[in-house]
Amino acid sequence: MAPTIRIREGVNELLMERFGCSTSGEVAKNIGVSGSAWSRAVRGKSIPGPKLAGLLLQIDGLGFDDLFEVRTEETDRKSA
Repeated sequence: MAPTIRIREGVNELLMERFGCSTSGEVAKNIGVSGSAWSRAVRGKSIPGPKLAGLLLQIDGLGFDDLFEVRTEETDRKSA
């Protein structure tokens, strides 16, 4: 099984606070992705694709380990 990345639990709330947002949709807008793509990734229904991962890694003060966890279990999720 190939390793995959997943958005860490609590990242949406962290970014809501950082961006001063009251909804997940506002977080998605600040990141530069659709609300549906963000929602799927945060809920673990899809893995973050290269676009989403790249945009998240551009946020000042947050690194890979703050945002993502590496999963080694087999998954049927699709890239967001």
